[in-house]
Amino acid sequence: MKWNEQLGISRETFERSDSSLRQAIAEAKGDRSRELAVMIVVESGKSPESSRKSAETKDRAKLAAEQAAAFERETADLLQLLTAVGGRDIQTFWINRTISALVPLGALDAIGQRQDVKQILLLRKVQTII
Repeated sequence: MKWNEQLGISRETFERSDSSLRQAIAEAKGDRSRELAVMIVVESGKSPESSRKSAETKDRAKLAAEQAAAFERETADLLQLLTAVGGRDIQTFWINRTISALVPLGALDAIGQRQDVKQILLLRKVQTII
């Protein structure tokens, strides 16, 4: 039995998960209710209809708001799925095409098998010393 099958996730989800997420899944020892903080990288869709020229003529704040709204529309089905599977603290980041959420381990497979999901990363706090 392969490692991903032992964890109860599909091959697609396994391949789209980073090594930290794979480790967190293994440490959960099958507890499908355990919540994990994840960052979902969304496949690049149609590029915004704005161009450099339109960026020069439009107010930057208005352009950013339009791009954020376009990302929200593009990811509406994924956001609906995240809510349906018990995801919470859902945030979208249009500028880098990501969505963060707390999701139960049992929901990762539904997320990871979607064609619009490029990668799933475990969010973790990193302490830096300056």
